[in-house]
Amino acid sequence: MATSSCYKGGCDDGTLAEYTFCVAFAVSSFTIRSTVFSYAINDTQSNMVVLELSVTYNYKATTLAVEDLYVLGRWRRACLVGVRGHNHTIYLDGVSLRSWPWTTEPCLLPGGALVLGQDQDLLMGGYSAHQSFRGSVTEMNIWRRALTRRSIQLLESCEAVDAQAGDWVSWGDASWNPIGRYQTSTTGPCQATSDSLVFFNIRSTYKKATEILEIMGLELYLPRDQTDADQLQEKMLLYGNNCLNDAMQGHSVWIRGYFNFSSKHWQDAKTGVRLAFNLKRRKRTYESSRGAVQVGNKLWITDSTGNDNCFAGFLPKKEPIFYLRGMKFSRLPGKHSNAFILSQTMSKYLYFRGLQHFTIEYNSEQWILADKFNKTLAVYVSKGLPVGRHSWIVYGDERYGGRDENLTLSTCSPDHFTCDDASCVKMSHRCDLVSDCKDWSDERNCDIVLAPPGYLRSLPPSPSLNINIDICLDVIGVNLREMKFVLDLVLELNWYDSHVGYRNLRPIHRSNIVATNEDDCPLWQPIVAVAPTYSFAYQKSSVMVMRQADGVIKGDDTVFEGRENSLRKMVQLQPIVRCNFNLLLFPWDVQVCSFNITVVNIHARGMKFSRSSRAVYTDGLVLEEYVLNNMTLLLGKDGNTAGIKLVLQRRYQKYLWNTFLPSASLLIIGYGTLFLPVEPFNDRGTMSLTALLVLVALYTDSLDILPTIPYNTHTDVWYIFSIAFLGFIIATHLYTSTDPGNHFGLNDKGIRNPRLAWSVQSKPLPTTRAARVLRYARLVFAMTSVLFLIFYAWPIFACGGVPKE
Repeated sequence: MATSSCYKGGCDDGTLAEYTFCVAFAVSSFTIRSTVFSYAINDTQSNMVVLELSVTYNYKATTLAVEDLYVLGRWRRACLVGVRGHNHTIYLDGVSLRSWPWTTEPCLLPGGALVLGQDQDLLMGGYSAHQSFRGSVTEMNIWRRALTRRSIQLLESCEAVDAQAGDWVSWGDASWNPIGRYQTSTTGPCQATSDSLVFFNIRSTYKKATEILEIMGLELYLPRDQTDADQLQEKMLLYGNNCLNDAMQGHSVWIRGYFNFSSKHWQDAKTGVRLAFNLKRRKRTYESSRGAVQVGNKLWITDSTGNDNCFAGFLPKKEPIFYLRGMKFSRLPGKHSNAFILSQTMSKYLYFRGLQHFTIEYNSEQWILADKFNKTLAVYVSKGLPVGRHSWIVYGDERYGGRDENLTLSTCSPDHFTCDDASCVKMSHRCDLVSDCKDWSDERNCDIVLAPPGYLRSLPPSPSLNINIDICLDVIGVNLREMKFVLDLVLELNWYDSHVGYRNLRPIHRSNIVATNEDDCPLWQPIVAVAPTYSFAYQKSSVMVMRQADGVIKGDDTVFEGRENSLRKMVQLQPIVRCNFNLLLFPWDVQVCSFNITVVNIHARGMKFSRSSRAVYTDGLVLEEYVLNNMTLLLGKDGNTAGIKLVLQRRYQKYLWNTFLPSASLLIIGYGTLFLPVEPFNDRGTMSLTALLVLVALYTDSLDILPTIPYNTHTDVWYIFSIAFLGFIIATHLYTSTDPGNHFGLNDKGIRNPRLAWSVQSKPLPTTRAARVLRYARLVFAMTSVLFLIFYAWPIFACGGVPKE
């Protein structure tokens, strides 16, 4: 049958633009699909409308949470309402559970087949036991219109007696053809009574009892009427063999109430509201205004919250589902095979009823997990509750007996971690260095690395490993005499190891530390060396994981893939590096120094540095002698080696003040003696000679700061010129102070007397001749100085040696 076109508000050919499916059901156990009903048009359109663990309309499924839709042994009413051009809406117990748009799907065709408890792979056929519904079904009605929210709420409250029959399919008037195993019952959702009380034969303080119940998704029980009080009394006497209290002269159980001695009435301990119902209060010698218990003779008594009494919990309509995790069920696998609901009857004290065939029952001080054939799968030995994380004896292969395994039973969803006490914390808080569980169990077993069996940390993770290196450099100091400098190097090496996985990575990568010692690291990591060096004064390293992709929750951990999340090694070094300084232009020199960083535990052809690698330094780093102007990262031909080239420009200002200014002043003084009068000679000779001696002393001091080198520096050239300059000035003065016939420095007896060389008793040259010599000397020395300065400065500027200020 072809589907006709459909428009908002109506369809042609008798198709429906509005519909309502309503059904009441109670689940006894789950199958893979647990189909409540299916409506099919033909073999092609076999899944037109289906209600199971998802709602399907025209093969488009909307998933529902099992804890929202199904509760074992309790009647639920589901209504599926559709209005084309608006939404499909699923109601559960009169409350809207989910809505999704109905825009492109076709209208609903009448004349199909409605099957209860099975999915139709073919029209009224293609049945499968794994898709069947196991439980009770009643009041299946279909309307050709969309019921209002108020009408659905009336159905849930069992008040719409006249209007609850469908105008398309009516439960009471339809002719049903039962197939398979079934039985009829007169009990329906409007006649059934629910048992919302769960009694615990465990003595505890009031605070501890409320904590246990809160963890299990329950509230401390408070009788609302005489029926509730009688039910509590009955279960206490039936199961409360541990609840005998000598002070109470019988059995006692906590209730969620207290007596207000001011107003003389009972109040709800949670809300503080006055209770509409209460039993008779028995007075005591020592009264308490904080807690209360119900005792065996149907009386309420005040009691201190620090005392131990049994307790009972109130089951909400949306019952909590407990999940058993940590073991794999080999038989009857299913999506919800590890899901259980807490149950209690007058014949069974306390047990966990599985959604699929499994049960956990208490027997002789032990909790037994068994399948539908009553075969024991696991045992937990304890008088307490099995919820939380405990060591169970798991029976797998009968040949080897039982083995101890840590299993968890809690109400935690898969994206939550189960603490040892069964409380739940978000999986994102697992191993986050903050204790969210009261017992600190979320911070245990937090090793990050998941290495496969046989993993060798001595082998690189890939035969062609790609490593990204980032270098941050700071120069601590330069030793000019020994031609070496001390560096502060911080290396960041990033790589991927696809062979391993990681657990519970935190967003802040510095908290994902794998190891701070190379010997303790469980992974392969690059080991770096710097050359040429004298030694390593300091070295520290750490390996961490960079969280770059989302993980997958597996059991108690969030697992991250190694191929998606990189490893980072931070290495801090302080090597002393050798550099052959070229001091020819000292102190106007620019030094170019280089060193290599090599990964020594991998073959050169087995890796390469990434092209995105980079090197950074402190811009304009000023040292005692130099300014770091540039740093370049050079990726060498060998894949495991990277070179660093540094450009250091000397700070020449100190030498201007300490060397060149004093020596230039001495040159000026020496040159100035050429302008003194010809007579007396002592002034000219003494001043120029003193300047020469001081200059020689300066030169000697300057030699101490430089290493021994086989060539003259620019400073040496300056001093050599200056000494020669002053020497020629002194020679000029001597020439102008003696005549040719006088033997310089000899007395009348021919004995050398230095003082006579500067004595006015010597016969001077004629004044006009001496003055002429000094005048020519001034011109010659001035021209010589200018020419020297030109030739001296030219290599400095030509080679770019002067730093730019």
